[in-house]
Amino acid sequence: MLKHYRAGIYVGVMLVAGTFLAAGQQSQRPTILISSSKSDFKEGDPVKIHVILFNQTSEPFSVFKSVGEAHAELYYVLRVTAPNGKEAPLTPYGKAVQQREVMAISRIREFVKPGDSVGDNIDVSRMVDMSKTGTYRIQVRRPNPLSPKSDLESNTLTITVDN
Repeated sequence: MLKHYRAGIYVGVMLVAGTFLAAGQQSQRPTILISSSKSDFKEGDPVKIHVILFNQTSEPFSVFKSVGEAHAELYYVLRVTAPNGKEAPLTPYGKAVQQREVMAISRIREFVKPGDSVGDNIDVSRMVDMSKTGTYRIQVRRPNPLSPKSDLESNTLTITVDN
């Protein structure tokens, strides 16, 4: 019986060590990619971006998202640099979202397996005043679903608003 007990401890230690080794080898983390169907917009046109959260890890995770690929701005923090180099001002809707005022929306929990992704859309011009012509830089971030104390940041998307 003592041999079985020692063998059980040995196997248990090896399993725990193997788990730590596997976790140590995992260097990838989820990534966010933003894109737009075009880079040049006319003044007053809606500026919409597509956001994709890729799971490049070996661990599954889940995230909340809006039903029907709308209202992703509720789950991502949007940062837009205006043509003057300063942060673009928020619209009244953007302020309400940032202040987390109560909004009636439907949401779902999406499970993302390793190698999969989940997409959503943000109407940037609904969140931020983009009435000035020039070049805007857009970036989004959200908490890392595998480590909520750290944030994931997207690439920077550059768009131009003309007359």
